[in-house]
Amino acid sequence: MSHFIKKLWTKWENFWWAEADPRSVKATRIAFGLSAMGVTALRFWNIDLYNEKSLTLKADALNLLDPYTKPLFSWTFWPDSWSMAMQIILFVLLFLFTIGITRRPFIFAAWVIHIGFMQRNYAASMGVDTMILVFLLYLSFAEVWKKNAYDGLSRVMFRMIQVHLGIIYFYTGLEKLRGASWWEGSALWLVFNNTQVTLWDLTWIAHFPVVLAIFAHMTVFFELFFPLLILNPRLKFLGLGLGVFLHIGIAATLGLWGFSGLMLSQYFLYIRTHEWDSFLIWFNLLKNRPILRRALIKPVDIPIK
Repeated sequence: MSHFIKKLWTKWENFWWAEADPRSVKATRIAFGLSAMGVTALRFWNIDLYNEKSLTLKADALNLLDPYTKPLFSWTFWPDSWSMAMQIILFVLLFLFTIGITRRPFIFAAWVIHIGFMQRNYAASMGVDTMILVFLLYLSFAEVWKKNAYDGLSRVMFRMIQVHLGIIYFYTGLEKLRGASWWEGSALWLVFNNTQVTLWDLTWIAHFPVVLAIFAHMTVFFELFFPLLILNPRLKFLGLGLGVFLHIGIAATLGLWGFSGLMLSQYFLYIRTHEWDSFLIWFNLLKNRPILRRALIKPVDIPIK
């Protein structure tokens, strides 16, 4: 029994303290940074929603919220006349984050400014802003600028992102099960039939109701079982592939490129070192097969005992 508990504890420790691959961290940092910069850049054109011209006064911004979800205090520490300056600072901080010239205090400062804008006018915030808030908080405690040998706190934060992403998908799937349209397979048609949110005229899809139903059920299946797919090494890339397919579809039909980019940016953290190495070998095989073949058949000197 003691051996089993010790083995279980070792697996638990390895789960939280496993070393992250630098390539995964770098890819996550760049993809997340670019997506966050693209989303926050839109605020430059809507800055009047967050300054003295806003219909919501700064003093009343939090009081308009439900008392059960109202924050204890506001992170919007700057006056409304500073809104454009704070937006520029936030954009610069995200740019420094993306290129890897940053440190934890600067990343946390970007998080503070971002949540400050959200609390200044919650009516102007969207789900993509919440995703930036969640992932940026974790990343503010991680050494995303380093090329290797991350400290323990960084490794725990990378794992927390993976766990939190699984919870987000699972809870979203549970919420979909409460809607009758997802059970009957017509949920996607309700979206595609709304020309105000789609980029293209997708009403022709009504001629393929079976396809719509299959995609609707696949979406629910993916979200509910994403945590289990990720935990299984043999099914992990199936889960990631379904996620890529889902978010590219959302971006291509609804134009939510920022949201899709933010969600997909965290997928890189699921890729481990040996999987990166296998991919590079496969890529080199396609790119330069003669060189790889000579490398594979290169004789190895075996010492004679």
